[in-house]
Amino acid sequence: SVRPESASSRCSALLNLAPKGSAGVTSWRVASTATLSRRAASRPCINFGGIARTRLLGLLGAALILSCSACAVPDRGVLDEAVAAAANGGLLREDITLGRFQIASWHRGLPGARHITVYLEGDGHAWISRRRLSDDPTPRDPLALRLATKDPGSAVLYLARPCQFGGGPAAPSCDARYWSSHRYAPEVLAAFVAALDWAALQAGPKVKVRFGLVGYSGGGALAALLAQQRDDIAWLLTIAANLDVHAWTSHHRLSRLSGSLDPVVHAQGLRGLPQQHLIGDRDELVPALTRARFLAA
Repeated sequence: SVRPESASSRCSALLNLAPKGSAGVTSWRVASTATLSRRAASRPCINFGGIARTRLLGLLGAALILSCSACAVPDRGVLDEAVAAAANGGLLREDITLGRFQIASWHRGLPGARHITVYLEGDGHAWISRRRLSDDPTPRDPLALRLATKDPGSAVLYLARPCQFGGGPAAPSCDARYWSSHRYAPEVLAAFVAALDWAALQAGPKVKVRFGLVGYSGGGALAALLAQQRDDIAWLLTIAANLDVHAWTSHHRLSRLSGSLDPVVHAQGLRGLPQQHLIGDRDELVPALTRARFLAA
C-alpha cells in the first residue's frame, strides 16, 4: 500500500538561503514568502544554468505560496480554476501521444525557443485511502500547472503524468499501476524523454534547445531521472520530491514500488548539473531525511 498524496504539514516558517551540499547540488529549506521576496529583490541577478537567480527565487516563492495554499483539501473548483488560469496565461492545451501513453500538456512559446522550462506534475490523486487506489489520478490541485502559469518565461511546457486530465482506467494504457507501483517505470520515463524530443521539434530543426526541469513531488523524481538520461538539461529544480524512493517507502513502511526506477541509484551522474532541491522542514510525506543519500551522492 502507498500513502495518498497530501499537502498537509508541508509549509515552514524559515528559509536558510545558504546552500546545503556541494558539487553544484544545493538543498533549500522552505521559507516564508516575505523573506523570499525581500532577499530576491536585494540580490543581484546571478545566472544559474540559464535561469536568473532572481527568477529562480521567484519560482521558489510561487511554490511556497501555492503549496501552502494547498494545505486545505481542495475541491473540483481548484482544479477548474488552475486549468482556466493556464488558458488565460496563454498556455495551450495539447494531448501528446508518447509511446503507449497520451500525456496532457500545456505550453506556450515553443517555436524558435532556445531554452524551455518544463514543469512535471506530482503523483496527483493516486490514492483514496492507504489501501484503496483512486479511479482517476488527476490532481485535485495541480501545483506544477499553477507554477507553469506563473512562470514569466517566454517558452514554457507543462507535462501531466500518465492518465491525468482525462485518463483513468478506461483510457488506453491507463493501468492503475502507473499511478502506484510503476509510477516511475522505464516506459514512463521513456515517454517523458520522448516529450522533450517532441518539444525540441516544435522549437525547430535548426534550433539547439536546452531544458530547465521543475518537478513537484513525484514529478521531481521523474525530473531527476529525466536529467540522468539527457545531455540537453541546463538545470534541475525539485519541490518536495522523493529523490530516494527506497528510503521513502522504508520510512513510511510501505510496499516497495517494484516497477519503478529510483533517482538515487544514478544520482552521481548529475554531479555536474546545476540543481536546487526545495525541502519543507515540516513535510511529513517526504521528509528531508529521505533525501540524504541523493544529496550526498
